[in-house]
Amino acid sequence: MATGKRTGRSASKPPIDKPGEAPGHQNDSQAAIDRQAAKEREAAIAEAAYFRSERRGFAPGHELEDWLAAEAEVNQRRKDRGRKSRRRKDSVS
Repeated sequence: MATGKRTGRSASKPPIDKPGEAPGHQNDSQAAIDRQAAKEREAAIAEAAYFRSERRGFAPGHELEDWLAAEAEVNQRRKDRGRKSRRRKDSVS
């Protein structure tokens, strides 16, 4: 049932095409890559959280703490890997 009130949300805007890309398709492959990266990141976090829990003997009540610590660990690892990758590219140039 419509109430006539605005929710403050704007209508979805169409993507802006970049020069040299087919209209409407500029982000299809990048979106697929981003989805895969997100799945891999979540799997890495879940695995790290599992191992943290295992080290504690799976004592209950620390699930969120384990997840957040694992998330920070995975984010730091990815950040460090990005730095190493940039250093290699800079040294090759």
